[in-house]
Amino acid sequence: MNLRFVYTFSKLYGYKAIRRNIPYIISALMMPLSLLFIFYMVSKSTLFPFAILGGMVSILMTNGLNTLFDSAQMRITYKAQDLFIATGLTPASYMLGMMANELVFASPSIVVYLAIGIFFHVYTLHSILPIAIIYLLLYLAVSSIAFLVSGVPSKMRGVWGYTNILLILLSLIPPVYYPYTYLPKPLLYLMMAVPTTSASMLISGISGLAPFFPMALPVFIIEVVICVYLSVRFCRWRSK
Repeated sequence: MNLRFVYTFSKLYGYKAIRRNIPYIISALMMPLSLLFIFYMVSKSTLFPFAILGGMVSILMTNGLNTLFDSAQMRITYKAQDLFIATGLTPASYMLGMMANELVFASPSIVVYLAIGIFFHVYTLHSILPIAIIYLLLYLAVSSIAFLVSGVPSKMRGVWGYTNILLILLSLIPPVYYPYTYLPKPLLYLMMAVPTTSASMLISGISGLAPFFPMALPVFIIEVVICVYLSVRFCRWRSK
């Protein structure tokens, strides 16, 4: 694992990108904040705590899926991936560098949503650490999926289609913004095939917003391991 590359890459494309793309950071916050407002007005604050938790998931999901676009652009447009291969960089180090870069870039949005959650007592001293671990593992799983899929399109114009499909399947359909108890058991078990469902179930259970579902924990851990393994093992690293 080349930690020096991870640090340099995240500093160059994460920290410095924040200073160059303030409007983009603001726009990334507008969607989850708008949904937060809508849920508050429509549900009379009933689903408001779920919207706070779901908003954080949405931010991590969006930036995790950005790995798909950035990895594809590095490979297809800039041909930078071939340069990294020539230096002996491993796919795991490159993928971790991409993930760290997007996470650093998302840090302003994460801080804002964290402050909102603390202000409305959604996060407590006892729950914030396990919830943060679940958020990070979810980000790892989603970024791994994005990195794996980034090797599929051969041209940049095909990237957006894959991104939109993953965004809908991973964040809009699963119980991210609403309680998992709203779903019938057969449909819930079906949705547990994606990591965002089991992660959201764990987060809402730990925060006390819904009953804790023990089976979600091993399912989530297995899903994270599978996503990371498939990404490292089957990613398109060398050009055919």
